[in-house]
Amino acid sequence: MRAALPRLIVPLAAALLATGPARAAEFEKKSSEILFGAGAVYPVAFSPDGKWIAAGTDRGRLKVWDIEGRKFVADLKGLEDSLLWAVAFSPDGKLLASGGSDNTARVWDVATSKELTKIDTFGDRVTGVAFSPDGKTLAACSNDGTAVLFDLGAKKVKFTLKKHTDAVRGVAFAPDGKSVATAGKDKQVLVWNAETGKPRLGVTFGEILYSCVFTPDGKQLIVAGGEEFRGKDNSIKVIDLEKKGQPALFKGHTSSIWSLSLTADGKTLASSGYHDQTARLWDVGGKSSQGVLKAGDDVRNVAISPDGKTLAVVSGTGVTLWSVK
Repeated sequence: MRAALPRLIVPLAAALLATGPARAAEFEKKSSEILFGAGAVYPVAFSPDGKWIAAGTDRGRLKVWDIEGRKFVADLKGLEDSLLWAVAFSPDGKLLASGGSDNTARVWDVATSKELTKIDTFGDRVTGVAFSPDGKTLAACSNDGTAVLFDLGAKKVKFTLKKHTDAVRGVAFAPDGKSVATAGKDKQVLVWNAETGKPRLGVTFGEILYSCVFTPDGKQLIVAGGEEFRGKDNSIKVIDLEKKGQPALFKGHTSSIWSLSLTADGKTLASSGYHDQTARLWDVGGKSSQGVLKAGDDVRNVAISPDGKTLAVVSGTGVTLWSVK
């Protein structure tokens, strides 16, 4: 008999983290809205050194912006018919991965703007992409309910991860590269063995999940979502992967949370509330809210720079950069 997958069914009565800020962050606009071409921006990501941001639009424009130089340094073409849902830099910043409504994940050389790899094994849009810490594997997830681990050297799928019963919306590698997490509309987050493609742990919540991220020490997995579009819970869940007890919650958003982003040291978490029109910062160690940025329009995505000094907010049709003090 095959052993059952370890699983937690999590009620909403999990421990609640404090919501009041110990020290409120201050936001100062660093740029006017940056437009990335035709259409509205959806995904955004910082390069590992924090000098660039990559973003894609719902009309297939994918570009890389130099923050200090205030200019585009890469224009990645060939996606004109795709709504871009996900972007991610490789650990060395030389490659960029994208996922979109053309049912493909692609890998690009940032320096030359050339496409290096296309993964076209999906039956629906690709909603999340993530590089392994060594940069040798790309994880990509899809609305078709699957995720894949793709060997970038051999250019072939190593494993197809099948256990979700609905669309998979978020994917993330653990810092040691040995585990990968997937979060989905079936209200599950699954942790997989990246070396075998087998599931290690499953946690079920009460609402849809859109995003997931590991803390740098690999001891915690943070997930968020909420029913489209207002939701009922709208909390960020912090799962202790060692103790496997009740997850703690960050409360504050009043609508579904579409994205999460951590600083390199794991001390500050950024989140985007879609219909509550806010981007929020959280002190992960201090278990408190750090600040709320009111965007004035739906916030589709956020990314925080590795050093925590700049916040990229996707609202309206472009990206606005804010200094965090």
